[in-house]
Amino acid sequence: MTIPHAEAQKLAQDATVELWRLDLSAFGEAEKVCFSRHVLPDGQPVSFDGVTYAPVDVKAEGFSWTGEGSPVEPTLTLPRTSLSIVSLLKQYDNLRGAMVERIRTKRMHLDDGDDPDGSVHWPIEIWAVDQVRRPIDGATITVVLASPVDQAGVQLPGRVIIRDYCPFTYRLWDAATGAFDYAHVFCPYTGAAYFNERGQTVADPAADRCGKQLRDCELRFAATGAIPFGGFPGVAKVRS
Repeated sequence: MTIPHAEAQKLAQDATVELWRLDLSAFGEAEKVCFSRHVLPDGQPVSFDGVTYAPVDVKAEGFSWTGEGSPVEPTLTLPRTSLSIVSLLKQYDNLRGAMVERIRTKRMHLDDGDDPDGSVHWPIEIWAVDQVRRPIDGATITVVLASPVDQAGVQLPGRVIIRDYCPFTYRLWDAATGAFDYAHVFCPYTGAAYFNERGQTVADPAADRCGKQLRDCELRFAATGAIPFGGFPGVAKVRS
């Protein structure tokens, strides 16, 4: 659940707490490394949703969203005294390709807060480690982040654009059970109206087939006003 709009607009704001999770699954590690620059008044680490975030004096900069110009490259600056982070950089090739999750919530929603609730936070941001910079003074390490879709070989959308064909798996009639089989089905249609591949109405559910065209979606979903067609009918045909 995101931070309620009314809470975010209050004149007297509760402190915002920034939490970080470093995902090492790309290196075969199951657990995430959790850290934050925030600590409790007694110096103990903060805890959110049952997870403890180790104190690390991390400085985050450049986090913003824009639809114009070059993609943003936010950075995390860490002191070299954070031996655990330095060790991870050495062990896992500067962590290139690892994912970093940024979580922001209000102080009151921490586990020791006035309203502890691990489900209340702003949308979690996910970034990929792009490079590591080590300034000449040697006192800090700067981790440069990038959007995951900014990585080499990543394309949007994540599948081939086909104009007039829907690739979604349609339901199949299982004669043995007398019901439709929805295992591994992506098409959301569960209606009782049946059509064959040519868009003709049929009475036998075993003859229910999708022709994979936009008209097939319109037959089944016109009443709902939402057409979940898996193709891209708005894409122009190739022009020479």
